[in-house]
Amino acid sequence: MQKSYSRLGIFILAGVGACLAADPAAAYDVYYGHLHNHSNVSDGTGTPAQAYAYARDTAGLDFFALADHAEQVSSTEWSTIQSTADSYNSDGSFVALAGFEWSHSTYGHVTVIGTSDYCASTSTATDTFPELVTWLNSRSGVAFFNHPGRQDSTGQEFSHFATTPSDKFVGMELFNKADDFDTYYYNDGYYTNDGSKSFFDEAISRGWDIGAAGGDDNHTATWGTDTDYRLAVLATAKTRAAIMEALNARRMFSTLDKNLTLSFTLSSAEMGSVLDPGTHALRIEANDGNNEVFSTVQLIKNGAVAQTWNPNQAHPVITGSVTAAEGDYYYVKVTQQDGDEAISSPISMTGEAGGSSTTVSARVAAGSDDAEQRQTGGTVYTNSSDLELVYDSTTTGNQYVGMRFTNLGIPQGATITNAYIQFTVDETNSGTTTLTIKGQAADNAATFTTASNNISSRPTTTASVTWAPVAWSTVGQAGAGQQTPDLRDIVQEIVNRSGWSANNGMAIIITGTGERTAEAYEGSASQAAQLVVTYE
Repeated sequence: MQKSYSRLGIFILAGVGACLAADPAAAYDVYYGHLHNHSNVSDGTGTPAQAYAYARDTAGLDFFALADHAEQVSSTEWSTIQSTADSYNSDGSFVALAGFEWSHSTYGHVTVIGTSDYCASTSTATDTFPELVTWLNSRSGVAFFNHPGRQDSTGQEFSHFATTPSDKFVGMELFNKADDFDTYYYNDGYYTNDGSKSFFDEAISRGWDIGAAGGDDNHTATWGTDTDYRLAVLATAKTRAAIMEALNARRMFSTLDKNLTLSFTLSSAEMGSVLDPGTHALRIEANDGNNEVFSTVQLIKNGAVAQTWNPNQAHPVITGSVTAAEGDYYYVKVTQQDGDEAISSPISMTGEAGGSSTTVSARVAAGSDDAEQRQTGGTVYTNSSDLELVYDSTTTGNQYVGMRFTNLGIPQGATITNAYIQFTVDETNSGTTTLTIKGQAADNAATFTTASNNISSRPTTTASVTWAPVAWSTVGQAGAGQQTPDLRDIVQEIVNRSGWSANNGMAIIITGTGERTAEAYEGSASQAAQLVVTYE
């Protein structure tokens, strides 16, 4: 049901309420609906006609779309969904949209709304997430990341946001079915090295300009009535054109309370806007049709809480200012006394999201991802409890040491500004040691095997770094003395390869003379070698 309330000092209260507005020239009403729903065309219950009628007449939604699984939709059924939406659409009364859900078991699920055709993950042209993005980029319409984390069994879901961002993606589900923010907002995302950012913030910080959304994902012919959760959009009218304009502008919020209204502006620009860096006037306003009290209002900056207010009011209005740098982004989270929450879409500053650089890290993650190879004879060991860099014993002499790192999430062609490997001391050593570090010249380095010369036979990068480490005098130490010099040129050469992909394997190979003994994966997985990379 459409909601509106007055913008103090801008509009005069008229009737139930006036329009919500970012400024006097742009007034918005709040409209509630769902875009991720199913019918018996795929794996749901009820016909498309029953779905649109129920959403309008029983759930009282302002807008609604079916997004049946594309893999189960025939061309005839696609036409039926489109024509049914057209027949139920009534501008000013009920907005009926049509879409589909691209559903891949490991690359994730994506809702697509407003395209004239559809594609399936079973088609060879669109059977990966990057291929879906390419398909979307050549069409109108909008797309949403669905229930993030659910299809990540192989570490490929949405390519962990490492694909070049597409402006066709306008939102991410922060609720799905009866699973609320606890599942899809309060999480640690795909990456464990970014300050516990959620899937939502990981995507934004990697350049995806998305808003806060949610999906009913209804399969049971109870479209819009199983929960009070809603996708809310701020639009100028209840028409198809206005709703699609609002979605494209990311002017939306995700709410667990179907009566809640929310406005978040910087310099009078509403949520979803992109602004120039600088000092901006802040305004947050929330309201509820049942006069429920808002206990907490939080301003989130770059994925972390920047400021908290406790208004304990049914209609809080908060003003202030923020000074934003290039790439910063802000959004708002409000909480009511009954625990219901709403999250706004971000307002971003021009430039790279979250700042000009991103730091990621990955440890050796398997026994076969760190290995030692005798220089004489070529025997390879993948089960050692430590890594001798590089002198082993009077019997075996010097050796090659290889380490492989995966799931770093570095985009192809990214500019590397710093890189190093952090070791942990396993045994104390103080003799003179000189090491040469190179990378494997490969698009996707394979894990090591016990095949003879499996390390030394690998082609290496042109770039190399020499390291003369200080004495290692304390077992368990992992400080600056156990960090390699800057390896940026090596990593840069690898990620510049045409076949490099964000989560491919990257191998580092060390040779030289002398001895420093570091923990291996088999000795202590939590202290295994860790590659840390900063990129732009």
